[in-house]
Amino acid sequence: MKTNFASPGTALKPGILNHTLATRRRWITWNTVCFFSFVVIRSLPAQPLSVAVSGTEYTTYVEAQGQPTTTYAPVSRTTISSSPISDEIDAPIDPGTFGGPTITHALANAGLFEVSDQTGWGFANASATSQLWFSPLVDQTQIIRLQINAVGATRPQEFTGGQVSLLDLTSDSELWNYNWSVEVGPNVGSGNVPWDPADPSTANFSLDTDFLASDNYELTMQTYSNAGDDTESVQIQLSGLQAVPEPSSVCLILLALAGLPAARSRALP
Repeated sequence: MKTNFASPGTALKPGILNHTLATRRRWITWNTVCFFSFVVIRSLPAQPLSVAVSGTEYTTYVEAQGQPTTTYAPVSRTTISSSPISDEIDAPIDPGTFGGPTITHALANAGLFEVSDQTGWGFANASATSQLWFSPLVDQTQIIRLQINAVGATRPQEFTGGQVSLLDLTSDSELWNYNWSVEVGPNVGSGNVPWDPADPSTANFSLDTDFLASDNYELTMQTYSNAGDDTESVQIQLSGLQAVPEPSSVCLILLALAGLPAARSRALP
């Protein structure tokens, strides 16, 4: 037996009924989509940890001077962007100056979880900086892996430098900070990077890091090098983090996709 919830003697208007049912269906769909989006996010493997990015800044600096210096003036350029960037300056080397090379170059790349630069021959300087502000989607102890390569002029790390650090802005604390600088840049001679004894130009290590979803973090990665009639290259790569849309954005996207079939059915004659 069907029950009519309308008041006695009053017929329930079809328009009101349809609106009520449509609202209820939308509410159920919204909650279901959001629930499963969170389930998917929370069930992601520990590698990598999903983070919601609130801001990014990428900076590159390149400078090069052709040879002989009496003929060519130095050229430099600084670029700042909210998106990953790459920049390069090439300067000519007159034939016979170095017995072979004809170009002095300065190259810098700044990406989300990777920075690198190269300088070669002549006089050249380059640096790349990546800064990322984010919040984790879940509380988690995450393994962060760092890979550093610093190829110097005549020995590992020579005329190169770099830094990678993580700050918890909410608690105003530094979680870790690794840096080095060999005959170039600030803090010359300092450094705490665990270089590979078998190959001092490389370092590969992991850091167990505690993240809180309620906290905001700042990740900074930077490399720099200086060439003077020689070549250098530096690279820092980080893995263990993955930038994803914020949960509310995921809900909206999935909800919109879920509504497509209904929209198409209404469009049919």
